[in-house]
Amino acid sequence: TLSSSVSTNQQYRSGLALSNGLGKVNLSLNLNFSDRERDARNSRSRISDILNYTQSGDNLFDGQVKSIKGGIDWFLDEKNEFSFSGGYTDNSHDIINTTRIVEDAANYQFLSDNRHEHLSAEYNVNYRRSFRNKNHYLEAEFHFTDNRNDLSADYQAGNEFRDDFLEYDSKVSNFSLDYVQSFSNGLIMENGVLYTIKDVSNDQVINDYDGINQQNRFVFDENNLGLYTLIKKEWGDLKGQFGVRYEGFWSESQFENTELQVNR
Repeated sequence: TLSSSVSTNQQYRSGLALSNGLGKVNLSLNLNFSDRERDARNSRSRISDILNYTQSGDNLFDGQVKSIKGGIDWFLDEKNEFSFSGGYTDNSHDIINTTRIVEDAANYQFLSDNRHEHLSAEYNVNYRRSFRNKNHYLEAEFHFTDNRNDLSADYQAGNEFRDDFLEYDSKVSNFSLDYVQSFSNGLIMENGVLYTIKDVSNDQVINDYDGINQQNRFVFDENNLGLYTLIKKEWGDLKGQFGVRYEGFWSESQFENTELQVNR
């Protein structure tokens, strides 16, 4: 399937979706692209016997979003299933703001040039093994996301210059394992484990007007472990269940430049 659209607000979109079933294997692929550009102008003025003041500004936005996603479902046999999916998205844009101020004989100009890059990747793997019936199976799954944000900016006020850069990264990994078994008396027992790893980092670099450079870094690591057991039983229209859950949480954060560290 191929699609595209153009709107009056200077935005263009296109996409391609492919899918195919090959016996025991299903394949899918999606490609998407969008482009948008916007230019906004504003002005205001004030005239009096004491002060003449005029301000005008331009705001330019130019952004693109590109993404690719694909997947495979593989039915190995009647009792074994495997699937994989992955995707990557690049959402980047430029923002340029220009402000001009005329106050009597004085003329000022302020310029802000920003570049934002938002990059994300996502992957998922799943395996399921069925046994005697639909309520007796073993399922394992791994899910991973990686999000990176790079934000840079240059500022100019008259003859003064400043630039700063901010990078924010977040990685999350999830692993789960579930085992479900049914018994002849109608009892269903579920057991599972979920383990999550989160890794976050934040870096900032500032080159200020006065020539003083600043650099800050924040790091955060977190681990979560969850275990559960759930028992279900039906008596006609009456249903009951009993469950037990355990959770463990560990985290560590650090401001590297300030040497402040927190452990939990």
